[in-house]
Amino acid sequence: MALSAYPNPDRIGCPGHAALEEVASLPLSSRHELSQTHINRCSECLRELLEIRRRNYRQRMRRRRKRWIVTACAASIILAAGIMLMVRRQATSGPSPQIQSKAEIQPELSRVIDLRPFTVERSARPRAEPPPIRLPASPVQSVIFLPVGVEPADYEIRVLDSELRIRANASGSAKLENYVAVIRTRLDLGGLMPGRYTLLMRRPGDDWRQFPLVIEPPTK
Repeated sequence: MALSAYPNPDRIGCPGHAALEEVASLPLSSRHELSQTHINRCSECLRELLEIRRRNYRQRMRRRRKRWIVTACAASIILAAGIMLMVRRQATSGPSPQIQSKAEIQPELSRVIDLRPFTVERSARPRAEPPPIRLPASPVQSVIFLPVGVEPADYEIRVLDSELRIRANASGSAKLENYVAVIRTRLDLGGLMPGRYTLLMRRPGDDWRQFPLVIEPPTK
């Protein structure tokens, strides 16, 4: 409305382009004295002020893009130089025998975690408690079969010790495989002492479901 409500084609009393440039450069130009006394009551000055602000904004965006491009190029050069240096060192020295033997002795394990026996049944008949889940104290690529009726979604996973301290965190997205919701994720259980733990799972915002877990000595 202000752009058309106060026409001033003869620019009577206008402060001039330089003054509008100064006002437009301020973070809160609407609080400037000229905005209160003239610009907000002169459609022509208000239109020119907005054009100056748009021009200044485009200039700032161009400068920001240039800085980002320069920073990205510099980072790429540093990364490429680091990779070349690493490749040269490996080519001249070769991998350490200790690293090779460790990779051969301790490959990452894969385990199936079947939670379907923990499905809550509506029958009033008592049933035997399923045995606890057993996992080694090492990083594990896990395939988790969720209880019957659990919907595919994103899930949070935690491992608690007997003192309810969080010892491992993971997350994964459950997907239907042969009509069963399955999560494929990595559980880093390395360094945990063998013993009884609790496996927790939930969808973000829901209550946790807990399952008994036994950590066994790492497989040799």
